[in-house]
Amino acid sequence: YETRMKMSTEGERTLFPCSFVSVKLKILQKASIKSIMDNHFNLWYSESELLWGDCMQNETFRILLVDDDHNERDVLRFLIEREKYPLQIIEASNGKRALEIIRQEPIDILLADIRMPYMDGLELSAIVHDEFPETKIIIFSAYGEFEYAKKAMEAKAVNYLLKPIDVQEFLKVISSTMAKCREDKIPA
Repeated sequence: YETRMKMSTEGERTLFPCSFVSVKLKILQKASIKSIMDNHFNLWYSESELLWGDCMQNETFRILLVDDDHNERDVLRFLIEREKYPLQIIEASNGKRALEIIRQEPIDILLADIRMPYMDGLELSAIVHDEFPETKIIIFSAYGEFEYAKKAMEAKAVNYLLKPIDVQEFLKVISSTMAKCREDKIPA
């Protein structure tokens, strides 16, 4: 069950709602397309051009934002909420606190900074991968050295984002990570 929106060169969007019905809509203005989608397809529209259909409304994932800088967490929270992603957001200011949270109630996505007090993001990621291998891990950091990226790969991170966060890249990574979570939940 997947909902997609693709932009063609003619300025049309092709919608593939959960019912697998294909509809092309000429874009006149965002307000009118949002109205059409809300009324006829019960879809959500976001600036990132992603749609979550009525089959996804009740499917939410838990994301844990881990960074010692509350301003960074606020920006990430803002972007997720602005896009209306079906994510329950939990926050922690360091790796030690994040691990406590995860052990109490596992999460779907871990988004962690590398450098934090008490326990860094790489150590946290390695532990989470060992104890909760189904958790999708995204590392973000101001440090682009290969050694950090290599350690993130060893912890099975699905992605590595550099600060300052590029908004479009962040949205793309979050969307693809949610898609991986969804695939994992579909019974074989």
